[in-house]
Amino acid sequence: MKKKPKTVRQPSIKRVVHVSREYGALAGAGGIKDVVEGLAKASAVLGIDTHVFLPFYRLTEENAEPALKETWSFPVPMHYPTERRFEHVTILSAELQPHLHAHLVKTDRYRWLYEEVGGIERRGIYQYTEQEARALGRPGLKGQGYSDFFAMNVLLVKATLGALGRMSDKPDVIHCHDGHAALLPVLAQASTEGFDPFLGFVPSVLTIHNAGIGYHQEVADIEFAASICGLPREVVHGCLFDGKFDPLYAGGLFCSRLNTVSENYAHELQHSGKDAATGWLGHALASQGVELVGITNGVDVEKYDPKNAVPGLPAAFDPRSGDLSGKEICKKITLGTVAGKDLPLNVRAEGACPYHPDVPLVTFIGRLEKQKGVEVLADALEDLFAADEDVLFLALGTGAPDAEARFRHLADRFRGRVCIALGYNPALADQIYAAGDFLLIPSQYEPCGLTDFYAQLLGNIPLVHRVGGLVKTVDGRFGLSYVGGKAELLECLRRALAMYREKEKATMRRIQADAASNVHKNFTWAKVLEKKYLPLYNEAIAGSAPVLPYPEKNRQARH
Repeated sequence: MKKKPKTVRQPSIKRVVHVSREYGALAGAGGIKDVVEGLAKASAVLGIDTHVFLPFYRLTEENAEPALKETWSFPVPMHYPTERRFEHVTILSAELQPHLHAHLVKTDRYRWLYEEVGGIERRGIYQYTEQEARALGRPGLKGQGYSDFFAMNVLLVKATLGALGRMSDKPDVIHCHDGHAALLPVLAQASTEGFDPFLGFVPSVLTIHNAGIGYHQEVADIEFAASICGLPREVVHGCLFDGKFDPLYAGGLFCSRLNTVSENYAHELQHSGKDAATGWLGHALASQGVELVGITNGVDVEKYDPKNAVPGLPAAFDPRSGDLSGKEICKKITLGTVAGKDLPLNVRAEGACPYHPDVPLVTFIGRLEKQKGVEVLADALEDLFAADEDVLFLALGTGAPDAEARFRHLADRFRGRVCIALGYNPALADQIYAAGDFLLIPSQYEPCGLTDFYAQLLGNIPLVHRVGGLVKTVDGRFGLSYVGGKAELLECLRRALAMYREKEKATMRRIQADAASNVHKNFTWAKVLEKKYLPLYNEAIAGSAPVLPYPEKNRQARH
C-alpha cells in the first residue's frame, strides 16, 4: 500500500505591510490606489494584521478621517553628495477597519514645492498641477513629473523602515508597490544608515504595476542616488540599468518575489518583443535569473454593483439578470448633466452629445496620452463619425495638451455627437460607465486594465486592444477585441454598432450578463488574495534569504 504524500502546511500569514504612494480615497492618481486598497481590505477581512504606509499629501489631509493620531516622529537622513541633511517626519496612524491600519508619512517634502522659496503648496501626487505650474511661473510644467520625484520615493521608503524598526511586532512580509517603493528591500539589506537589521531578513514582494518607459523612477546621477539612499557605491553600480540607477531593476534583484499585474503582461515582458516598451527591463531581469510572476488584479465588485444603486447613479439595474431598464435612465440623465454643463469644478465639457433613444453611446475614460492609444482612437473616430451619423461619443480624461486639442477638434467638428469632459472626477466616471453601451480601451500596452472590469460590472461592453492584461476581455464573450491599429479598431467599432442595432440585441445582452458574472465569480479581491497573493507571500517566506551587502549577480544589465 502506497503511502499518501505528506501534506506541506503553508505558514500562516499574520502580519502584512504595504508600501505605496497611493491608497483609495486617501491618495489616488491611478489604478494603484484601487489595487492596494483592495488587497489590504481583503487581508484584513481574513484577520491578517494589515498595515499600509503612504505619504500624507495635502489632498490626503482633505480626505483623511479625523481619527489620525501621531505615532512616531523622527529625523530621516536624506544626504546630498555635498551636504549632510535630514528631513523630519511624523507618522500619523489610524485604524481604517478591524485589522487594517494606515500610517501616513507627514513631512514638508510632501506638502511644499522645493523649486523656489515662497511657500508654494504641493497639490499633486506625481505631476505638477496647473495651479502649481502657474505659481512657479512655468505653465509648461503642467503634467510633468516633479523634479524631486526620486527624493519623494526614497523618503517614503526610509520613513517606513524607520517606523517598522520602532514597532514591537515585525511583519511576515512587506509588499512594495511599483518603482516608488521598489527600493525598500535594497535599503533594508544594504543601507549603511542603521535601520533595524532584522528588516533585512523580512521577506518582500515587489509588484510592478507598470514597467513602461517613464515609470521606472530611475535617476542618472549615480553619486546623488548613492548619497540620498545611503547605499555603498558598489551596490548602486550593481543595480544600473541602461546606465541609470533603476529602482525596478534594483528591487527586482533584491526582493524575495517579483510579480506584475497580469499573467499576459508578465509573459510579454520576459518572453516577447513587447518588452521593448519597457526598455527591455523584463529581459534584463530574466538574464539575472529573476522570474516575473503574473497575477491579474481583482476589483471591488460591491462598489461597482449597480444592483445596489452605486452612489451617484440615477437608477439601479443588474446586467447579470438582464434587467437594464435603469441603465437607460442613467444614460439619459448623465448625457443631460454633461450637456447642461452641470459638472464638477475640475471638469469642463467641450461639445455635447444630447440623449437620443436607440442611439448607441460609445465612451472613453482615461488619460489622454500615447500609452492609452488616443492618437489611434482619434483617427478612428474621425472616420467613424464621417460615415455614421447615428452614434454618440462621450469621453472623460485629461492629459497631453496636443491630445486634448485633438479631442476638442472632434467635439467641434461633430457638434451634437461628440463631447469631451476634460478633467477627472470619480463619481462622474461611474456615471459614464453606467451610461455607456461600449467602452473603448485602445491602449498600446496595458499591464492589467481595471477600466474593463468597471465597465463590465456596469453593463458597458469593453472594446479592447488585445494586449497585456486586456486579453481577459475575451472577444465575443466578455466584450470585443482587436489587434492592430486604426483599421482594426474601426472594424471593432463597426462590429459593436451592428450588435447594438440587431433586433432584440440578444448578443449584446448575453455579453453584458456573462461579463458581469465572470467578474463576480473570478475577480473579487478575496479570491485573488486567497488563490494568488497568499501563495506568493508564502513563497517569499519559504525562499527568502537576505543578500548582504549586495548580490554578486547584480551587474549592469546589458541588452
